[in-house]
Amino acid sequence: MVEMRHLVVIITLVPCLNHCLLQFSVNDTVAKELQKYFVTYKQHISKNYSSCSYINVHLPLTRDISNLLIQENDCPSITVTTSVNYPQYVFTEGNFIFLETASDIGKTVMQLQGYSFWNSRFENHFIICQAVPSDHFLEDLLDYIWNKNVLNFVLVFVEKHLEVFSYNPFIQEKVMNFSNYLQSDGNLFPDKLITLNGYNLRVLMFDLPPSAVKFKNEWYGPDYQQLKMVMSMMNATFSIIEHKQNGTEHFEEAFRSIRAHETDFCFVSHFQEVQYYKSVEYTYPHRTNALVLLMPITQDIRKKRNLLSIFSLTIWILFIILIATTFASIKLANRQQVLGKSSWVSFLHIWSAFLGYPITNMWKKKPLVQYQLLLFIMMCLVFRTAFHCFLISSYASPTYLNKVQNISELKDMDLIIYTAKTYARITPTSYGLHSKFTFLTKRQRSKRLAKFDPKAAYLLPFTHAEPILNKMKTKKKRVPYYILKEPVVPGYDNYIFQKHSPFLRKVSEYLMKESQFGLSANDIPINPYAQRNATNDDTTVLNMQHMRSVFYLLISGLVISSFVFLIELVYI
Repeated sequence: MVEMRHLVVIITLVPCLNHCLLQFSVNDTVAKELQKYFVTYKQHISKNYSSCSYINVHLPLTRDISNLLIQENDCPSITVTTSVNYPQYVFTEGNFIFLETASDIGKTVMQLQGYSFWNSRFENHFIICQAVPSDHFLEDLLDYIWNKNVLNFVLVFVEKHLEVFSYNPFIQEKVMNFSNYLQSDGNLFPDKLITLNGYNLRVLMFDLPPSAVKFKNEWYGPDYQQLKMVMSMMNATFSIIEHKQNGTEHFEEAFRSIRAHETDFCFVSHFQEVQYYKSVEYTYPHRTNALVLLMPITQDIRKKRNLLSIFSLTIWILFIILIATTFASIKLANRQQVLGKSSWVSFLHIWSAFLGYPITNMWKKKPLVQYQLLLFIMMCLVFRTAFHCFLISSYASPTYLNKVQNISELKDMDLIIYTAKTYARITPTSYGLHSKFTFLTKRQRSKRLAKFDPKAAYLLPFTHAEPILNKMKTKKKRVPYYILKEPVVPGYDNYIFQKHSPFLRKVSEYLMKESQFGLSANDIPINPYAQRNATNDDTTVLNMQHMRSVFYLLISGLVISSFVFLIELVYI
């Protein structure tokens, strides 16, 4: 393996517009002061940086000073002489950006943001290679760099001596002077996001049930709950900027607003499989999601609810076979008893007891009585109980509802699938569903769901389909829809942030903690229409109240069968 130590990045970002600059040389005082910075920071670079970049090293007033740093720095880098497109896996933890003048920093930062290897959340050193006559520009320049979403940076220049400054908008003294860092531990990049000290963030939200719901000027929903949790952990405040009703799609408007820097981020769950915007960034997925089909339970099927359709044809055939086997065993046992073949008699008596048939004259068959009683208790009662449980479960989810279980069964069905264009676009054509699609808006979908159509299904995200079913269950005893088990398009939800947002990593970290520990759970309802003391008891499918008549029959049968069994033991 070849060890790569000095691979210098040479990127042309600020072209020399005035060729007369070639006649100038770097002031010796500036070079000596900046060399102190390089030598002192060398240990930190070798310890914390696995890769570096040196930017603008070819310019007349930066060439000599950049060479001083490269000589002192052992950090591996990449060597290029022109602008190139880097793979996504290439990144640099330390960026040394050399500037001829302070006025060049605006163009430099804007061009840097176009490179995939550059990350504003890593450590960036802006180094001015000419002596600065005064620092009156300092606060405005630092604020400008921060507003370009550069989180971790220092500005290094020489006025009368070496000056090192940074910027933290979350504290009272925003301008941070690190000029005396030579006597300190050299930590120029403290974690600025430990606490935001009430810093106000602009958050875009819009009404998209069930993720976010606005009701009587109050916001509800799981996204709003998570937003409050994250802001509390960051010690920040937030202002909600509502979606402008201009006829565009919700997330398209959010994308436009974020790119225009009108908001810091959008905190409404975005199903990333639908639309992936390249000029923004996303949090880590905070929940799984999928496009699913909301299928109808047709009226024709529901009319078949009768006693015979409780069990499938296979179960009824097994019942008939069981009855015939019991009858044949009894007849054969009686015949073998007459013939006197004791081995077969014992086996057939045990088998008859297993099938639940009482044995006559058990007092004459003492060796078999113990087996028969044991089998009667351990086998007959157990299997009868299992049969009763199966009977009850058949009432809970009867087989006569013949629900479609997978997507392949939909091809030959006479079915209309209502959906949005964005969902249809990402549905695989191999499913053969596109010919069944009919497009409609969210409002039209709500109206159609209220009027049940046995030949209409709906393609929508699972996070929307499930609340629709739950809402129907509160109003109807029998919900005419169910969710197809096989998802059409699996995916996940995340939130949209500005490109190079300084808050992205911290928010993602808190979302992962919330997913692990449930930090956003509290007693505030996420549904404005739900009662505060509501429970999940309504989700019970069957209970003793529903099945009391069935249990009365079972108990009566058990009492009668026990009484008959006792009579047989005593008198027969």
